[in-house]
Amino acid sequence: MTFDGVVGGVQCCLLLDTGSSINLMNKSVFDVLINRPPLQKTSVVAKTAAQDPLPLLGRANVSLKLAGQTTVMPFFVSESIDVPVLLGLEFLASCPCVVDLAGGQLVLTPSRVVRSVSASLVSVGRVIVQKDISVPPGHELVIPAFIPNSDFRGPALFEPNADMEGVELVPSFVSVSGQFVPCIVRNISSEPVTIRKRSELGQLEVGVAECPLAETESSKTTWREQLDLSQSDLSDPERSAVISLLAKYEDVIDGRLGFTPLVQHHIDTGDAPPTRSAARRIPPFLQGKVKAELDRMVDAGILEENFGSSWGSPICVVSKKDGNIRICADLRKVNAVTRIPAYVLMLALSSWRPTRLKTLQVPF
Repeated sequence: MTFDGVVGGVQCCLLLDTGSSINLMNKSVFDVLINRPPLQKTSVVAKTAAQDPLPLLGRANVSLKLAGQTTVMPFFVSESIDVPVLLGLEFLASCPCVVDLAGGQLVLTPSRVVRSVSASLVSVGRVIVQKDISVPPGHELVIPAFIPNSDFRGPALFEPNADMEGVELVPSFVSVSGQFVPCIVRNISSEPVTIRKRSELGQLEVGVAECPLAETESSKTTWREQLDLSQSDLSDPERSAVISLLAKYEDVIDGRLGFTPLVQHHIDTGDAPPTRSAARRIPPFLQGKVKAELDRMVDAGILEENFGSSWGSPICVVSKKDGNIRICADLRKVNAVTRIPAYVLMLALSSWRPTRLKTLQVPF
């Protein structure tokens, strides 16, 4: 019996196998878990139904959500299984339920039903529009989108889920480079349609067996492996509290760049005419590094390609001590015509009152 569930924050297909005594998870699924726990070494020896050895990479406690009910249970990670997640007797022991084979459903306690479905894809992340896109009537365009907080690269399936009036999003098999995802949109109306920046178009999905996720530098060493509290003065409960707090906000400290769609900054230049400066020449020995860094920033959604703007400022290349470069912009002409808003800020000393000073009585 197979059905959908949410494992570690990722929706994927689950296979219930009463012939297995343990819960198993494919490594490609474990690599994309949103709340990924540390992988611990295990001495358990597993075998397949044919009594062949089944190599295990480790064991981790992962949350499983079914029909609104969340339970944390152990999963053994392996690269040698051909399903995303396999639930064994450990699952049945943790979640009392009734398996209804005739009705093709799993009934959890109390009276929560999980329908049996067939699926074989794992969601990599949401697909977001990089910039405002205007689609002319009756046209089909390939627009740039990206996946925030994801290092996935390779072939994947774009599955639209947005409902936009006058626009048809085409499900397609795409090749993902960095965070860049090409998406096909069609304007089926008689009027131009604008897709706003930061709009969510759909999900990027990848087949577990056919398209395993490549191991990246960020996945090799996690903050859990780097964190060492053994030499601290914290007690065991305090150490556990620190680790729980960091795990709660793990997406903030995972080393990847995030974003918020709630605020959009606007530079007020008033009635000033646009300014444009000529591009500066890049030294030949830096051209390769500059191109690679610009491509990385475009793929990550930091920069956007814009060929129709009347504003233009040259870039400045700054060398770092480690040999890498930093891309900066010379915005002095823009700053000269920018209206800077004024905000009343409190002085640092005005937010607190010294306790050793005498209280002054001020008559009113």
